Amino acid sequence: MLDISSGAFWMMVTVIGVALLGAAIAWGMARNARRDRSKDALTEAATRQQYDHPNVGDNQGPADPKHRVGAPR
Repeated sequence: MLDISSGAFWMMVTVIGVALLGAAIAWGMARNARRDRSKDALTEAATRQQYDHPNVGDNQGPADPKHRVGAPR
């Protein structure tokens, strides 16, 4: 069994860590390559609209008492 203070243990931890990091980077690059770039303009427009009008669509009025947790029905 490997002792935590041994050099072999830390070498294995380092190698496994690098392998996991490489796999995560490869997965992210593959996922990014498969995305639909035709939706970029729609995403940018929606983001711009959210920044320009942050509270549109929010219900800012008083809460409906019928929808409260624990309210009698």
